Amino acid sequence: YKGTDNKNFELYGASPSPKYPSEIKTVGNDINEFDKNSVEFEDGYYSTSGDFTESALTNHTNNYTEIKENTDYIISGIKRHSGYNYPSIYAVYFYDSSKNWLGRTGIFYQSDTAPIDKWIEYTFKTPSNCKYLRFQCQKNEVNLDLDTIKLQKGTVATSYSPYRTR
Repeated sequence: YKGTDNKNFELYGASPSPKYPSEIKTVGNDINEFDKNSVEFEDGYYSTSGDFTESALTNHTNNYTEIKENTDYIISGIKRHSGYNYPSIYAVYFYDSSKNWLGRTGIFYQSDTAPIDKWIEYTFKTPSNCKYLRFQCQKNEVNLDLDTIKLQKGTVATSYSPYRTR
């Protein structure tokens, strides 16, 4: 095409350059969407209707995590266990784009008396109109290690990676 105006490419393509910068994001299904630095510690729990109830039990509840509707996700991590037979209660709460309560997953339990660390995984599908989620687990003698939690798209857990990386 030398010497003509007929070019077989886009002169200013979508690729980032100093003249045409664009944000480069990590892509793929194994990106960790859980930001452990956003975790808030609250004395209480959220009911099935989304109301917060104060309680002597301390729960980890992270801030709103933006997610996609009608999408499979998996939460994985290590449950630390001290040998006491306390249940670890985990739940995922769903919210719309205005952060109005949509519902939650069924609560699931991990309970035993063996003083060992256990790998846990929980899969769920986000509902229609869902824009955000929050994650909660009971904090007592049995803890989910925040340094090992990974929230990712899909139904198969991959090895741990820090927030927003593969």
